[in-house]
Amino acid sequence: MSPEKDDTEQSETRCEKDAVERADSTRPVSNGPGLQPDRRRFLGGVGAVGMLGSLSEFTQPGSGRADLGMVGTSSQNTPPSESKPDAAYSRTDLGTLGGVESTATSINRGGYVVGFSQRGDLVPHAFMWSKAEGMQDLGTLSDSVSRATDINGHCTVVGASRVTDIWERDTGTQTEIYPEHAIRWSRGEGMRDIYSSGEQNTVATAINDRGDIVGTLHYWGTDATEGFVKWGDSESAAPLESSRYFLAPTDINTHGQIVGMTMDVEGQERGPFIWSEADGKRDIDTPGGNHSEATAINDNSQVVGVSSTEKQNGLRAFLWTADEGMRDLGTLGGNYSKATDINNCGQVVGMSQTADGTVHAFIWSEDDGMRDLGTLGGNYSTAAGINDRGQVAGSSRTADGYPHAAIWNPE
Repeated sequence: MSPEKDDTEQSETRCEKDAVERADSTRPVSNGPGLQPDRRRFLGGVGAVGMLGSLSEFTQPGSGRADLGMVGTSSQNTPPSESKPDAAYSRTDLGTLGGVESTATSINRGGYVVGFSQRGDLVPHAFMWSKAEGMQDLGTLSDSVSRATDINGHCTVVGASRVTDIWERDTGTQTEIYPEHAIRWSRGEGMRDIYSSGEQNTVATAINDRGDIVGTLHYWGTDATEGFVKWGDSESAAPLESSRYFLAPTDINTHGQIVGMTMDVEGQERGPFIWSEADGKRDIDTPGGNHSEATAINDNSQVVGVSSTEKQNGLRAFLWTADEGMRDLGTLGGNYSKATDINNCGQVVGMSQTADGTVHAFIWSEDDGMRDLGTLGGNYSTAAGINDRGQVAGSSRTADGYPHAAIWNPE
């Protein structure tokens, strides 16, 4: 299967060509990288995963993907920069499925964007958007609610969808509680339930070009949450419990390296981690602080996320490598920033507080530092994903105050 391409006319960068070559050589496989079925390892995790959330939740620490250390452990700390919308990027409102709100969560190298959007009846559904086809409703498992969290180069989408079976009904408030199941969507098969077992909420958080999927599961009515990994086209997802810690995976690269957040059995954060079949789970010591999580990893094993600073004066987006450790990427002038994705060129995107207290999407590179991507006319934006073309997907409030999925294209 060859990766799908959009009709966006842009010249390929070196790292984009490398990414295409990697993807073409990584057909989905049944098992993990070098793993036999009986050697698959589970990645456990703690903390319930909600169904939808809102655009405003991204301003809160800990709202994104996830033990790589604290910002401030490296000498490469970056001071806040002046916030000015970058004229080198154009902004496009992707609209909705008929409602008033939409949110983008990921973008692949063909420019296909996924996320979730309200329909005309205000029920949120997962979507896939492309320049040629616009916004497409991906449906649900049972005519309920769904969301897409990631898309790979073959336009296979993962996320979660509610199902109709009611677990519990609060007779006092008449609140009905529905489970959600991890899903995979493709053009040939549509939406499929890929992990459901008993009274659990399951969410697929990321997929690579091999078809490997990671996600989390939460046992309803308890604090027990674990992670899972589903290798290639295997029919089963494998949980793996830890005697001391749970792992909540958030991203997986083409090599099968996984990042996320480590939690102890009492639900306390223990910091971010990177996991590989060869080395197992790796934590990096932190000098203190109460929050640190890894959100994404590229095919060069560069990891990004957010961490408390050494002096506890805010949260900062970070870039981590095994050789250089953790690097503070600074802010757009405020006291908070968070990195959400990194492409194979080393460009990082996320969100940052500006000097006036608003939160804007940013793009960071080694040459240009952190740049403000601006908004769709409102006072808030966040970037969720970036491909190797430098196209950025995210969300922004419009002039009328509603959050809409957006794409930023380099000029």
